[in-house]
Amino acid sequence: MNSVSCIINCGGSVSVDFILSTMVFLMVLTSLAALVEDRMDSAKDAEELGTGRMMVEYVAETVDSVYSGGNGHSAVITLPPSINGDPYTITLMSGAVFMDVHGLRGQATMFPGAISGNEFKMYSSRSYNISNIQKSENYSEIVVKEIK
Repeated sequence: MNSVSCIINCGGSVSVDFILSTMVFLMVLTSLAALVEDRMDSAKDAEELGTGRMMVEYVAETVDSVYSGGNGHSAVITLPPSINGDPYTITLMSGAVFMDVHGLRGQATMFPGAISGNEFKMYSSRSYNISNIQKSENYSEIVVKEIK
C-alpha cells in the first residue's frame, strides 16, 4: 500500500501521528521564537549601552579638557535628543559621569575636579556651557550652566 492510500484507508492511525508530530514541531518552533526574541532584546540593550557609553565618554572628555585648560577655559556641548529613541539623563559628579537610560546605568571616570554644587544633572536635547572657574589662588571648580 502506498502512503497516500494509507492516509485515506488506515483508519486514522497515521492522522494521529501526523497531528502529534505537528504539535511537537509547533512547540519547538514557539520556544525558538521566544529565544530569538530574548536575544534581540539583549542586542538592543547592548546597542543602547554602547551608544550611552560613547555619550558619557564624550561628556567626561569635555569636562577633563576644560579642567586641564585652566582658569577661564570653557566648552559648549549639545546633547542629542535620545539614545535609540529612549530619553536619558547624565549626572556629573567629582571624578565620574553617570548616564541613566531605559533602566540601565553607564559610567565614565574623569579627572577628580570639583563640580560646582557637587552634582549636576544634564538632560537630552539641551546645550550646556562647561567652564573652569578659579575660586581662590590654588582652587578652581567646574561650573556647568544650561544655555537657553
